[in-house]
Amino acid sequence: MGFGILLIGYFLVLNLTYYGATDLIAGIIMMMAFYKLRTVNKYFSFGILPSALFAIVGVPELVELGASLFGRDLSFILSYTAAPRYLVICIISILMMKGIEQVAREVEVYKTARNAKNVQPFIYLVFLAMMILELPITFGDESKWIGLAGLIFLLGCFALVLYNLTVIYSAYKWICMPEDVDNEVEDKPSRFGFVNSFRAHQEKRNREYAEYKLNKMTEKATKKKKGGKK
Repeated sequence: MGFGILLIGYFLVLNLTYYGATDLIAGIIMMMAFYKLRTVNKYFSFGILPSALFAIVGVPELVELGASLFGRDLSFILSYTAAPRYLVICIISILMMKGIEQVAREVEVYKTARNAKNVQPFIYLVFLAMMILELPITFGDESKWIGLAGLIFLLGCFALVLYNLTVIYSAYKWICMPEDVDNEVEDKPSRFGFVNSFRAHQEKRNREYAEYKLNKMTEKATKKKKGGKK
C-alpha cells in the first residue's frame, strides 16, 4: 500500500490554486507513504524529512487561507512560503523517482524504471525555476516578465505533477510490496466483476513478488556456496 498512499499524497500537489488547504494534508500523507516504503529503498527513507517540511510549510499557508475567509489579508505569508514550497516539492519528487527507479529495476519493471529516470532532469528544471521566479516576488519585484515566466512554468508544474502521478501509479500497479504478500487472505467471489478483476490482479502481483523473492534467495544461496568452495 506504500505506493498507493504516495499516489494520494502527491495527487494533492496538483492543487496549484488553493494549495493552502491541502499542502499540510499532502505532506502528512506523503510522510506516511515514505515511512511505509523506507525499508524498500534508501531514497524513500530520505523522503520522510522533506515531506515533514512540506507539511510544516502548509501550516502558515492554511493560516493565510483561514484568515482570508474572515476578511483578514495575510497574503504576505505566501510570498515567504512559495519559494521553500517549490524547493521541497523538488526534493520530494527527486527522491521519490530515484527510489521508484531503483526498485523497479530490481524487480525488472524496466519501463517504469526508465520513466522514473527520464523525468528527473525536468523535475530539477521546472521546480527550481519556479523557486527562483518566486524569489523576486518575495522582495517586491512583480515585473511583467516574471509574471509571464511564472505562468509558463506553473503550467509546466501541472504537467510534470501529472506525469509523475502516472509513474507512481505504474509502480503501484506493477511492483508488489512485501505487505501485499503478508496480508493475502482468501476472499469469496464478489457479485461485482470489477472487484474480482482487481483481486485477480492483486493475486498475480503477489505471486510475481513471491517468485522474485525466491529467485533472489536462490541466487544468494548459490553465491554463498561458490564463495565457500573457494
